[in-house]
Amino acid sequence: MKKLLSVFLIICLLLPVAAFCEEEAASEAPPTPTEVRYHFEHRLLPQLLFEDPQQLFTFLSGDDVGIFYLWNNFTQNNGFDTVYSVEDFGQNLIEKDDGVLIYQLIMPDPEVTPLCNRIYLCWNVETGETGFYTIEFDDMFGVDMWYLCGWKPDGVHENYGYIESLPSSDENYGQLLQEEPDVVLALWNSGAIPEGTYNSFSNEVTINK
Repeated sequence: MKKLLSVFLIICLLLPVAAFCEEEAASEAPPTPTEVRYHFEHRLLPQLLFEDPQQLFTFLSGDDVGIFYLWNNFTQNNGFDTVYSVEDFGQNLIEKDDGVLIYQLIMPDPEVTPLCNRIYLCWNVETGETGFYTIEFDDMFGVDMWYLCGWKPDGVHENYGYIESLPSSDENYGQLLQEEPDVVLALWNSGAIPEGTYNSFSNEVTINK
């Protein structure tokens, strides 16, 4: 399926990469697939959400896997290798009370730190408030771990601590996908992680990257 991009999305898909490529040019080496994906997950998606959530949500809702077509447009328009197939992505739109919408974006299995397994786009249609949260992979100590993190509009990265995650082959994976958005919503609303869920949280430390 070929999707038409709005002028806003075209600009956002191209301009951030110009700066990205300038940074990489100093190393005289093209960006690796990991660096390209990091830029997409941690730079481009937050920018799209914070600048115009309606445009982003409209684009994603145009297809069952709109996130793949956004990724595909981003890579192809900038001469990067797409790497992944449509089957590697997924998304769920969750409607909450008081005009709150949450897009749960399921990303390809991350190979290295700090790529994401899932990304949450939060948007209150009535107030215009937005929130961007990630489930980030970390194998720093030789053990697969996951952290619930977030990006703020001013570019500050926040790490809220360890969170349990499951492979898609696990029998409880479906339950995780159902429960995790409520954890993210509670964090967005109050800054606190609800206790008594399937998650195990610790080390609520805010760090800047």
